[in-house]
Amino acid sequence: MSPLNMFSRLKNRKSSATASQHGSLPPIDKPMPSQCVSSPPVLPAATMHVKQSLQPAAVMQPKPATAAAPKPGSTDTVRSVVVHAKKLGSGAYGAVHLGTCYSTDGSVHCVAVKVISAERMRLESLSREASILKRLSRAGHPSAVRFYGWFSPGSKKVSTDATGPELTNLEVSHCLVMDRLSGGELFEYVLARKGLSEREAAPFLRQIAEGLAHAHSLGVAHRDLKLENVLISASPSGDDICKVCDFGLAYRYEVDGSGKVLKGRPLTETCGSKSYAAPEVLEGRGYDGFDADVWSCGICLFAMLAGFFPLDEATGADWRFERVKLATQHRQSATRTIFSFYDRPCQLSSQVVDMIDGMILVQPNRRLKTEDVLQSMWVIDDTIKADYADEYMYDEAPRYRGQAGSFDPNAVSGYGGQQDMAPLYRGAPAGVIAAPPPLMKQLAVLGQ
Repeated sequence: MSPLNMFSRLKNRKSSATASQHGSLPPIDKPMPSQCVSSPPVLPAATMHVKQSLQPAAVMQPKPATAAAPKPGSTDTVRSVVVHAKKLGSGAYGAVHLGTCYSTDGSVHCVAVKVISAERMRLESLSREASILKRLSRAGHPSAVRFYGWFSPGSKKVSTDATGPELTNLEVSHCLVMDRLSGGELFEYVLARKGLSEREAAPFLRQIAEGLAHAHSLGVAHRDLKLENVLISASPSGDDICKVCDFGLAYRYEVDGSGKVLKGRPLTETCGSKSYAAPEVLEGRGYDGFDADVWSCGICLFAMLAGFFPLDEATGADWRFERVKLATQHRQSATRTIFSFYDRPCQLSSQVVDMIDGMILVQPNRRLKTEDVLQSMWVIDDTIKADYADEYMYDEAPRYRGQAGSFDPNAVSGYGGQQDMAPLYRGAPAGVIAAPPPLMKQLAVLGQ
């Protein structure tokens, strides 16, 4: 079944899905550009740029929510916060440190403290992120990270026990304090396992979709969803749970008194991380923030199951994207087409293939919604998931772990042998070695 017809199947909750049948791509006489068969596309260390809208000055951006921003340090339940030297992560605007939060009721919490230089980030952007975090946390949704507060430079409630140079600028920095999830990033979890089975990935996908659905219900589009921005924590039952974090690039639409989201004009600000961003976002044309989030969620699911990115980027600069567009125009599966580039069988279940295809449809208005994902049989029914995982994912799946800017053919044999080094699917010159885009951490890149 083609991705064009998957909506009726995903929404028919009473019928079980049948296996998809896909034809082959029609021959293409014109070869792909030579640059598309060079060493594997590895993302360079991206640089964070100042956000800037790409639309003409005469066109107004959608009006953001006008709710008053929280005042720095206004969280009355916090008695004090101690920021430790241990760094949990870093970015262009500052770093995230381990911390301890002492509440007025006597409770003590292990927290993550986002320390942001007052000189590097505009107060308006900080206000927006803090307002969104507060709103998401206040609703008490299980997929939301608890937010303790925003503290301005020089706050008497914030101190450090660090003796080194790591936190010398704390007194002139803003601090966003939130729960620390001990399991780390989903990215590292997937990378350590070289990919997940469908049964392993399904709970994570469901929780990510629940987190998006919760944010969308409050008018919040994340706009930088990626495996690095999903954190894992152990639940009381011992199961791993995940939560969507880092809403620094999020956009909040107006919401009326009845709870209806008022989107108005399309967004035009280019933001996100290259391998996860939707094509309409990277092209700089108007887009719907919720639809763009679903695309990114689909990329996360593909990466969890395959162990590599489906695309380097969803633009004409990536030959894969052009071939995927052509395949879907001929009513073929995007997921199976991507696997065929590397002469590898796609052993995923037809249900998850159809769902990924529906999440990464190039046409945003035909893309699945978060509710479609949550109501799909693949998420609901655990009995339909493929059982290939242990043997296939660890012994046969193509895995490329080269460093940025390099590709070692000898390293490939350890992840699947010479079969992985076959020439690319139709259109590539014979004898060319190519690999899928490997999973590598990415910083958000904003349009100039």
